[in-house]
Amino acid sequence: MSVQAVGITLGICALFGGAQVAVKVALGGFTPLFCGALAFTMSTVGLWVYGYLRGERLQLPSRQVLPLHLISAFLFVLFNGTALMGQQLTLASRASIFLASHPFFVVLFNYFTPRRQRLNGGVLMGLGLAFAGEVVVFGDKLAASSGASWLGDGLMMVASALLGLIIIYLRTVTNYVSTIEAVWWQSVLSVPFFWLGAWLWESPLLIPAGFAPWWALVYLSVGVNAIAFATRAELFRRYNANSISSFMTISPVMGVILAHLLLGDPLNWGVGVGGAVVFAGVLLVYRYS
Repeated sequence: MSVQAVGITLGICALFGGAQVAVKVALGGFTPLFCGALAFTMSTVGLWVYGYLRGERLQLPSRQVLPLHLISAFLFVLFNGTALMGQQLTLASRASIFLASHPFFVVLFNYFTPRRQRLNGGVLMGLGLAFAGEVVVFGDKLAASSGASWLGDGLMMVASALLGLIIIYLRTVTNYVSTIEAVWWQSVLSVPFFWLGAWLWESPLLIPAGFAPWWALVYLSVGVNAIAFATRAELFRRYNANSISSFMTISPVMGVILAHLLLGDPLNWGVGVGGAVVFAGVLLVYRYS
């Protein structure tokens, strides 16, 4: 990876790290499915504008590519549905921890693809260190038991695996279409399901009066679901999937720091030690991939 690619990857990690802060603010005014419906509608428009500015015209897919887009959208809806059910049955802090483990599933699934990349001792040690760093950062939250359940935790682990599968599958889709087109069709085909779910289970749909939920929604839809997601897919297409996945383990650490700065969440010694361990793991994977 070039220095520029590393810088872009760290920027994407920061965007994903802020996602949980934005979700917390957005859900202060919107119900979950309504929030998702608005966010993915806005991200669909944002991706179209981004593609237009880059000179890409998003057209109807061919008969060969349409099934790939449909599978991608199905996985996307399945991931979000599973995550939603899991978050209802467990603590939000535990849900964040399990979802943050998706880079490890990326590395695992990537090993079984035709483009699989090696898993040598250095890579495995780096991934282990990165995971250990996350455990240190969230160690006090891992001990929480009130409001959690085995079913909720299990669903969040499934959601994390589905997210890793989506990332790997998007790389297959980008063999036929551009990254922006692959992400755009995944989003646009999933939007009707979110609106249908919001209409069936969250009616009447209420609009918040304050500006904060709307700004958070814009951040989620444009910053995360459009720019960050498309850029991450492009990075996975161009570079070693194991290296990119290792960098993504930084996101939850950045999320804790942003939550402290923006929401006043407590920041303790575990963040410093855990963050250092995560970075050490990232460097090992980067060195041996």
